[in-house]
Amino acid sequence: MTDIDIVFLDAGTISPTVTMPTPAFPHRWTQYARTEAHDRAARLREADCVLTNKVPIDAALLAACPKLRYVGVVATGTNIVDIPACEARGVSVTNVKGYSTQGVAEHALMMMLSLVKQLKAYQQTISEGAWQQAKQFVYYQGRIDNLHGKTLGLVGTGEIARATAQLCGALGMKVLYHSPSGRKQVEGQDCVSLDTLLQQSDVVSLHCPLTAQTEGLMSAEALAKMKPGALLINTARGPIVDSNAVVDALQRGHLGGAGLDVLPQEPPAAEDVVMRANTLPNLLLTPHTAWASEISQQALVQGVIANVNQWYAQTHGNA
Repeated sequence: MTDIDIVFLDAGTISPTVTMPTPAFPHRWTQYARTEAHDRAARLREADCVLTNKVPIDAALLAACPKLRYVGVVATGTNIVDIPACEARGVSVTNVKGYSTQGVAEHALMMMLSLVKQLKAYQQTISEGAWQQAKQFVYYQGRIDNLHGKTLGLVGTGEIARATAQLCGALGMKVLYHSPSGRKQVEGQDCVSLDTLLQQSDVVSLHCPLTAQTEGLMSAEALAKMKPGALLINTARGPIVDSNAVVDALQRGHLGGAGLDVLPQEPPAAEDVVMRANTLPNLLLTPHTAWASEISQQALVQGVIANVNQWYAQTHGNA
């Protein structure tokens, strides 16, 4: 029986503490920590299966690698894969859904709480010695608020959005949904227009995929419609948000705070507008780690190999 050649192009996107399961059929496994665009064809020339998290699989690459029959996306979003080109060549494509639902929801909530409690601002002033020099037991740096009683606007209606709604609902927040894809209801609750959500929400949290319709959705015009002092959370995809507009709104005081786990360019350049603004006390940045809890990553790789095994069983018979 001929071994199946499997190549993982960017295995460095998975924590080294995560255990990768072994495919249940004869195979040769090759992995690279990262792969540049110009190295893709050479590394996949003899591959039957490719695993990729963020390395694009496009029509030109498929043409250069005629042996390739399977693309396993090590993530949920498939925007890095030219699906029509794969279909035209009979190349199967799979992804993994639901592996980080709770982790991303918790990360979004963490950012909300950190912003309303002024965590970054207080940590900065403590590091500078302000509390130590205070004349009483308490030191006030900025306005501290609660999430209870506030309105959360969720842009997106999938599993992560609903998990975020459940967590925030338990804290006493009112929840609104907007569906970029046109969904009318979520669990019996009517979705609202984007304008209504922006105008009524104290916190706007993004949980939608990156599509032609959502790219640039949170523009300067959209941000201007938000309540003065409202918070913006993005754990979805960077290009959904206009970074320049967010920094401008923070600096002008229109936005009360922003928590960004994703940026249009990752990793960002040192001169990126958001990186230059990182000293702002009401700007929280995390390096695309909302999805990356240990339990989430383990679920992800389990799903990846389960997909590979299923593809092999369908095309070669059970292992």
